[in-house]
Amino acid sequence: MKKIKKIDKSMLLYVVALIVFFEPGAFNEPNFSAVDSIYDIVKILFACVIFIKMFLLKKKEKSINITYIGILTVYQAFCLFSTIYNHGSISRFIGPAITSIFMIAIVEILVFEKKFFKALKYLNIYFRICFLFNLVSILIKMFIFDYGNIYFLGIDNRFIFTFLPWIYSEFITDIHYNKRITKNSIIPFCLAEISLLIVNTMAAMIVFTLWIIPILIKNIKKSWICITYIVTFIMNFLISKCHISFLFSKFLNKIGKFPHLSGRTMIWDAVFEQSVPKHCLIGIGMQSNEYDKSFFERNVSYIYAVNHAHNTFIDILYRYGCIGVVLFGFFFMIVIVNLIKNHKNRYAIFSFVAVLIFLILGVFDTLLFAGLYFVFAVILNLEKIESNTDDAVEIKL
Repeated sequence: MKKIKKIDKSMLLYVVALIVFFEPGAFNEPNFSAVDSIYDIVKILFACVIFIKMFLLKKKEKSINITYIGILTVYQAFCLFSTIYNHGSISRFIGPAITSIFMIAIVEILVFEKKFFKALKYLNIYFRICFLFNLVSILIKMFIFDYGNIYFLGIDNRFIFTFLPWIYSEFITDIHYNKRITKNSIIPFCLAEISLLIVNTMAAMIVFTLWIIPILIKNIKKSWICITYIVTFIMNFLISKCHISFLFSKFLNKIGKFPHLSGRTMIWDAVFEQSVPKHCLIGIGMQSNEYDKSFFERNVSYIYAVNHAHNTFIDILYRYGCIGVVLFGFFFMIVIVNLIKNHKNRYAIFSFVAVLIFLILGVFDTLLFAGLYFVFAVILNLEKIESNTDDAVEIKL
């Protein structure tokens, strides 16, 4: 009988750091502002520790790669410049900026130290606990009392912030340890789908069914990746700029949506017509919540409490202009090229689906969140992860 090895303290440090950055959405709400502030302080502390660790590793081990961190840092440095130039909110900018760079750094360290999959097993446990808490919050609202639209994981269309990295992590961990997809990943996927169905988040539920692809198909071809992503980008343009959603009005009405996509078409028009002509190159920077709400309320008469453009790439254009879109697009293309290059990798098809889900849902919402950069970080390390084995006794999840 194998003895269970002693817990690796440094690995647990990484796991706790990851958990802190996957903050439950409810804590971002005004009623939990004190809790959110604590999370922010802890995030900064952990980020400092990880960045120092990365620096020391780079100094000691020349083989550790900081190229991707450097590219992303250039993008975030430009975003900071835009924010300062436009007298924006540095406090609102710094959280997402640190999160993006942190995710690349910590995955790089975990892969380099061959602790990546060990950490994911613990991370999966955390995600499952979050799911249970969220389910309880849903049931309380359904059967005990209606406390509003905020669940443990935030508003229903933000469940994806947790569900995307969770299911992605479940699948690649399952493949790593069991060499195939088992109930360990299929059950969480089904539970996530049921949860989205219960709260009637139809768009996310429909798009999330794409996780069936890696269950049915083991490998992905280069042409599939290129064609699928190109078509998705074209559809993004046609929906957001040309408003072709009206062509699907009958279907949208059946699932409880409207051709103007709950006012999103008007929000996009406001960015294209009011913001882009005045701030084409560098955007308006990251502004305060009050500024953004005022802008969208002023340009879309019946829209209230909206503080982003409800489209990932349009939001980047709104905040950081054409230069920001180009810089982020450059980083994104590096991610996609690495995915295409490693299309035969056994984790590639899961990465392909995760990015595809982001691209589709990113048409209707702003999805630059921790889980997305986690997926990007994994894709950038696919080649190394393929050989990232460990002899740890598997934890029962």
